[in-house]
Amino acid sequence: MSSAREANEDELPGACVEARAAMTAFVEGGFKIGADAERQERMRGHIAECAACDQVYRELVEQVAAFRGVAQRRHAAEARRARGLSAKPRGRGIGAMSVLFMGSRKEPSNKLLATLWRLKPLLMVAFFMFLITRLLDFSGGGRMTVERVSGAVVVDDRPMTDEAPSRIVGQVGSFMTLDGELRIVRTAYGAEPPLEVHLEPHTGVLLTGRRPLRFLQTSGSAAFDGALELVVEALVLTTPGLRATAEGDHDPARAAFRCTIFAGTGAEPSDEVLIELDAGALEYLSSSGAGTLEAPARIRFNALGQVLPGTPSGV
Repeated sequence: MSSAREANEDELPGACVEARAAMTAFVEGGFKIGADAERQERMRGHIAECAACDQVYRELVEQVAAFRGVAQRRHAAEARRARGLSAKPRGRGIGAMSVLFMGSRKEPSNKLLATLWRLKPLLMVAFFMFLITRLLDFSGGGRMTVERVSGAVVVDDRPMTDEAPSRIVGQVGSFMTLDGELRIVRTAYGAEPPLEVHLEPHTGVLLTGRRPLRFLQTSGSAAFDGALELVVEALVLTTPGLRATAEGDHDPARAAFRCTIFAGTGAEPSDEVLIELDAGALEYLSSSGAGTLEAPARIRFNALGQVLPGTPSGV
């Protein structure tokens, strides 16, 4: 069966031709909020009334989700390598399992296996302690879940559905909203403060580490509330005291802020990053230097991390 996009454009009404051109520009622009907001709004209004164009739009976003999933996995692997970790976590203790759980009472002839066999009681206790620790996520700083709020969202390359609207988040992960929204929540545990991240439609975010908590935002607009580090373009934002918290010291320093990536157009082709700090404080590091933001604050950077003219004084 042929795709809806294969229809002859000469046979399409002018509104459909305009809407499909806007779809292509919107998708190729990375779903970013651009200067052509009115054109995007007309496109959305047309999609709501035209079933054929709605199908074309959904096919486009499904393809983008597949391509971005590959790109985000690559970003996560590079982030792990930058921290000295393997690109893909490996399971441990697999070679010892056969010795731990084998039913034979006869000591193995192999010296290494014989040593493991003699230590079986201690190793089994340690193994189950490890499993319990991982399940309760003591070392990861509390349980973290992702919740689908509305619309189409993709988590670790898998769409979330009404049947499974929430998932537990591992040590790393990729999150992308198409025409929906999602929420990432970590409950407070011990010295770790709670965290909440809200992703608006057409937003991409990667979780690149849990201790300390690190995110990488690739597109769209997201609201953060907690103690974390965020990398966006050439800019690094950090909550004061984050590393002390990660080392076990109780430091409830948190920040509530929104990060939005705007697509550059015209004479300013590079992307623009807008940071709006509502509560707390943020430390930033960019090519413009280092500084601290105190709420309320609003500051703009270009893709190179340079502070843009027009940023309010006192920020």
